[in-house]
Amino acid sequence: MITRNGYNKLKEELNQLISVERPRVIELIENSRVIGDADMEDSDYMFAKDEQDRVENRICYISNLLDDSKPVDIKGHYDNVEFGATITLMDVDTEKTVKYTIVSSIESDPSHGLISIEAPIIKELIGASVGDSACFNDKEYELLSIQ
Repeated sequence: MITRNGYNKLKEELNQLISVERPRVIELIENSRVIGDADMEDSDYMFAKDEQDRVENRICYISNLLDDSKPVDIKGHYDNVEFGATITLMDVDTEKTVKYTIVSSIESDPSHGLISIEAPIIKELIGASVGDSACFNDKEYELLSIQ
């Protein structure tokens, strides 16, 4: 399961890798090849081959993710904590709040407000309603809102 937005971002990255990065790396390899009996351990050539491996591995990885993922549209409103919901949590001790959208582990980026459905605190909160609380890292968090 992946959000439609995350799925589309992966498709865009795959297209970029195939249409831009792959040709760039092929050109890099062709331009760095040593002609004749020279040592093929040329650093430019080795760098180009490493880049090719990186690009091809990423293409394979993303292709497999897309094949195995089912994109899910985010609903406008949620009554309970579930995949796609945006939640606001408050640290009971400090009263500091954080807001997260629950996404797949592939899309997770807590610094940008995206938290994995596999995160321990989210696992504890699945199915919870506003006003419920959960503990994580010896801290108690209250669920203030679900969108």
